[in-house]
Formats: sequence, structure tokens, C-alpha cells
Amino acid sequence: IDLNVGAVVVATGFRTYEPRRGELGYGDFPQVITLAQLTRLLALQDGVDLMWQDRPVRSVALIHCVGSRQIDGVHAPQPDGSVNNYCSRICCAATLHAANELRRRFPKLHIYNLHEDIRTYGRGQEALYTEASENFVRFLRFRSDDMPQVAADESGALLVQLNDRLTWGRPVEIPVDLVVLATGVMPNPIDDIIRLLK
Repeated sequence: IDLNVGAVVVATGFRTYEPRRGELGYGDFPQVITLAQLTRLLALQDGVDLMWQDRPVRSVALIHCVGSRQIDGVHAPQPDGSVNNYCSRICCAATLHAANELRRRFPKLHIYNLHEDIRTYGRGQEALYTEASENFVRFLRFRSDDMPQVAADESGALLVQLNDRLTWGRPVEIPVDLVVLATGVMPNPIDDIIRLLK
């Protein structure tokens, strides 16, 4: 088919970042999941409590910028040898949306939002931040070269530790039942499309 067009839109898609085993407790602790897994969990739950592995969740920590805004020499490189040093542009809004959804559905839940920065790119997305703030989501800020640490205490309960930049680097330790990693996105390989479209 021959078409005479003024423009060609190439939608190449993306892959979500898969945290390495041990990165912020991912793979080491079953209570550490990705934001995509939380979204699926919320779609399947209809009770009065958020449940994970047959236990009620009373507190959750949402950690931004996992696999985005990485720094050479600080973060481990990807299989191609490079780090994802860009902002994925969708994670902050998706995380804020999840925090607001958690608050609406589970009003007694303690929600902690750990971020380097909040970047709400789209129209109306700043309202997600305002809503979360007004709904008592607790915001804590870290530096990309001083990421939070996820560990377990003697009983197996999770502890998230960070130096909070909103309180001038004060060390903070948060006991939580669930840690949610807001993973970035990575472009699909498109060498074949590049060759096709010259």
C-alpha cells in the first residue's frame, strides 16, 4: 500500500525497570513489590483492609525513582553498561495517584512517600500532590546518592531508613508492612525501526 502522508508517528513502547535482587530489598523480602504489582493488588482487593500474603497492611512506603535518575558510579549499570540517568516522567504522578487511591480505600493506612523530587509533568497532575498532602500522606525526601535502605528487624518486620532532606538530613527509621518501588521505564530497542525509517 502506498500512502502519501505529511508525518509518521513512531510509537516504540517501553519496558518497566526490573529492580535487581537486593535493590531496596526487592527479591530479598516478599513485602517489597513494584508499583505495577500494587496496582494489580488493588484491582483484586475489595475488603476493608489492604491485605498482603494473608496479613493486613497497616503502613506502606512508596519509594520514587527506582531505575530512574541514576548516577554513574553510584548506581549499578544496566546489562548494556549504562545507567538510566533520565527521569521517566510518569512515575511521580502514578505514585501520587496510588497514594490517593490507598487513602480513599483504606483511610486508616499510614502512607509514606519517599522521593528525591516530585515531578508532575501532565496537566492537572499537581492536584495529585495537593490531594496527597491534604490527605496526610507523609512526604520524606532523599538524595539520589543517598538512597533509602530497606532492612528487616529481628521479627522480620520491614524498616525503611533514610536521611530526610526535609529535616536537614535527620536520620529517620520507618517500620512498614509493605514497600512499593515506583520503577521507571526504559525504551524498547528500536535499531530495526531506525534502519527501516532511515
